[in-house]
Amino acid sequence: MCYDRYCDLILKKGPGNISDENQMEATQNDVVSLFKYLSDKDVFMMVYSKLLSKRLINDISASEDAENAMIVKLKVILFLAPLLYINDTFSLPKGSSIV
Repeated sequence: MCYDRYCDLILKKGPGNISDENQMEATQNDVVSLFKYLSDKDVFMMVYSKLLSKRLINDISASEDAENAMIVKLKVILFLAPLLYINDTFSLPKGSSIV
């Protein structure tokens, strides 16, 4: 899977890094939008976690803020979106009550 490697490329120091904060945020939003449609989110997260660890251990992460922003965005997709779906599925229509 190349998707996780692309995330690694834009988040670490080097030629593929995006230095402009606005462009980084837009790119992260694009990545997260595509992430929603991945069927193997668990595989992506496993590889992404390993690459994140390497970036942090070797001190090659371009920006701590960008790393944190990416993690927060992925958390929202991984955890919040399914919970919202479940909440919507089981919510009662207005005006109804449990008897």
